[in-house]
Amino acid sequence: MIFNEPITTEQILALGDTHSIDVVSTVINGYNISNCILIHVGDIGIGFAHIEKDTSKLNWLNNLCVEKNIKFLGLRGNHDSPNYFHPDHQINKTLSNVELVEDYSIKTINDKKFLFAGGAVSIDRQYRTEGKDYWRGEKFVLPDNLETLEQCDVLISHSCPVEAPPYGFDNIKGWFKNDPKLKDDLIKERKDISTLVKQVNPSINVFGHYHTVIAERIDGIFYRGLDINEIVSVTNYLK
Repeated sequence: MIFNEPITTEQILALGDTHSIDVVSTVINGYNISNCILIHVGDIGIGFAHIEKDTSKLNWLNNLCVEKNIKFLGLRGNHDSPNYFHPDHQINKTLSNVELVEDYSIKTINDKKFLFAGGAVSIDRQYRTEGKDYWRGEKFVLPDNLETLEQCDVLISHSCPVEAPPYGFDNIKGWFKNDPKLKDDLIKERKDISTLVKQVNPSINVFGHYHTVIAERIDGIFYRGLDINEIVSVTNYLK
């Protein structure tokens, strides 16, 4: 099921990279999460198993979300197969409470406009196997209709723009040695997200990818980066 109609809920939560569907269920049960919208900011860990196993795990998650009255919205990370994040994929046609959100989808939640833009570059891509644990289509890509995108209240992205921390490449520069295009691709990624931010001018940008807690207001935009498995209330930031 695709959640196209406006959604009203008492609580909107965001979840950082889990790298596993099973971990999503563990987090829900561990924090006793219920009666909410739960937005996963990417790196759910979808696509690493055979489709039957992924489908089984997502069905299990869907049943848990039904039980807990959770609507789960999952963004595409670099550690997710892009093939699953399309409204015509069989998974999105069969699950009632779980949606793997297509890039540049817009959701109205509590009368606020949420824009979803997934994807990022894997810094260890040269050591991964395409189609198994790496997908060439993993990158963040600006849409063809960029200039027609309207302002949103909340941008949910996997990576983040140049303006937001973390800054620099000191902690990952070792990966550049065997991947000569990596640094340029990472710079382009951040610049492209900056272009998107400039176009849609959100009040809040929630993201993951860097496995770091970030909470800074810069030029009127509140940037909230999530650590691995971190849960945060987006509702509180909208007040």
